[in-house]
Amino acid sequence: MSGSALGVERKQRNPALRNRLLDFLEGSIETKQEGHIVLRTGGIGWAIAVPQETAQTKKIHENLKLFLHLSVGDHAFNLYGFATTAERTLFRQLLGVGGIGPMSALALLSSLGFSGVSQAIVHEDLDAICSAKGIGKKTAERILVDLRNALTFPTDDSAPPSTPRDDLIKVLDGLGFSPNEARASAEAARRRLGQDAPLEDLLKNALHEKTL
Repeated sequence: MSGSALGVERKQRNPALRNRLLDFLEGSIETKQEGHIVLRTGGIGWAIAVPQETAQTKKIHENLKLFLHLSVGDHAFNLYGFATTAERTLFRQLLGVGGIGPMSALALLSSLGFSGVSQAIVHEDLDAICSAKGIGKKTAERILVDLRNALTFPTDDSAPPSTPRDDLIKVLDGLGFSPNEARASAEAARRRLGQDAPLEDLLKNALHEKTL
């Protein structure tokens, strides 16, 4: 097969199919440095880029499970690892924004954390998004425009009235929580804050508990 044909074949590959090959890895942390760890599993050391919080809070030889995203470039294969599936989903949503590559998405998560990025998008906080390394104003504006519909609170006046619990589950679902995780987190937040707590307070509490 010619080089040009190989190039066409590479472009036609579906990233979603590619990422089904490696969903997660679980093993012992062999080494770590800023933004990277080496996870030892099955006699293999996997070099994985991770959000700064993960690199800072985890210890050498500690057991760790990471949900993976595989990025294939022209000259390298890179693995990105996340503590939760929700964090990985948000990372992938950021990759869908024009001008955002894996390193920029990771820098944003490292700067603000999962909860901080989610709340910045929900509240359209341009300054918070711009505070991340490598994220300029135009890119931050694209992030807010492209992702706010996935994360904002439901506002359809024609729909039947919904409860804060129902709305919270919808928002958490948009953040990549599984249906069971979304329901459990919503119920737990309501138990902590009370049945009549505002939706924004419930969301903040649920996201905070998720990142602990």
